[in-house]
Amino acid sequence: TVYNQLGRYEEAIATIRDAIILSADQGEHWIDANTLIQLSQAYQAVGNYSQALVALHHAQQSAALEQNPLAEISTWLSVGNVAETLGQYGDATVAYQAALGKAQAIHHQQAEGAALGSLGNIYLLLGQSEQALESYTQALMRQDAVGDRQGILTTQINLARIYQNLSNGEQALTLLQSALHLSDELGDRSSEAQALTLLGQHYLVQGNPATATEVFRQAQSLYHEQGDRRGEASVLAHLGQAAEQMGDGVQAIEWFQQALPMAQAIHDQSTIGKILSALGRLEQQRGQLDQAITHYQNAVAVHEAMGQDLASLPPNQQTAFWDTITVDYQALAALLVERDRPDEAQAILERLNQGF
Repeated sequence: TVYNQLGRYEEAIATIRDAIILSADQGEHWIDANTLIQLSQAYQAVGNYSQALVALHHAQQSAALEQNPLAEISTWLSVGNVAETLGQYGDATVAYQAALGKAQAIHHQQAEGAALGSLGNIYLLLGQSEQALESYTQALMRQDAVGDRQGILTTQINLARIYQNLSNGEQALTLLQSALHLSDELGDRSSEAQALTLLGQHYLVQGNPATATEVFRQAQSLYHEQGDRRGEASVLAHLGQAAEQMGDGVQAIEWFQQALPMAQAIHDQSTIGKILSALGRLEQQRGQLDQAITHYQNAVAVHEAMGQDLASLPPNQQTAFWDTITVDYQALAALLVERDRPDEAQAILERLNQGF
């Protein structure tokens, strides 16, 4: 709906629900799948994932009744997105692979590109940058072939993120400049905010936290304007990183503490884990060891909850995930030893080993 595009998600929910009620009153036996998908997207934007999944369940039924394969693909992509946000990477992978299979069955390159891009996101979150790069590259080929400018924009941003991870800042910067230009042409404020967030990270890597802070604040304004709490929580955490790089630990903690409840409200497990880890590190630097231990313990609990969903993934993907969070276990164990709690430290390291 227009309200979704404008970031006015509560109004979108109200409008779509009114339309559904009207259809029911007029004797409609099912609701159009695309309408239900739009309702789910609005629920996701405000962090109401349980209602989003209910809407998607009904959308899958409607898409099957309508024999609408594109709606089925969109539904699977949305289910995957919810699972991804909740840190359920195994479920997300299953959903994205289902979407890809259906897109390939009808030879729909735009939908294939969307599914491949989503699978690339999972590889990235699991720490598998090379696999993510391959998936994004395949997505971009399909998007270029059909002139899917919105898809191209999304993939450019994702590729920039990958090149940052691979320490290829020049290639990342080129992609971000292209993405900012395209987002302006398309009037896509959400993608603009994402590109600005990555641009800020580029400046952090270059050792320029002051400029990074300015760029992050621009992104924060856009996220806030759209009601995108996931994006805003993420960029607040990046502001914390910038403050930390400038040597202002107190300000960094304030930024992270602002970000944490926002991420918790929408159950963004990946961001929650990263924030808790950062708070643990900062409190340790201040000599607040007991507070640091608490933050690291909470971070480890988040990691393990996410890890429980990885059983359906291949062993190499499970190992890649644990590699990304090993440092938190090691930091917690070291702190416990410092506080004369060696048995607890040993137990933490054993739990880490079990993850492999």
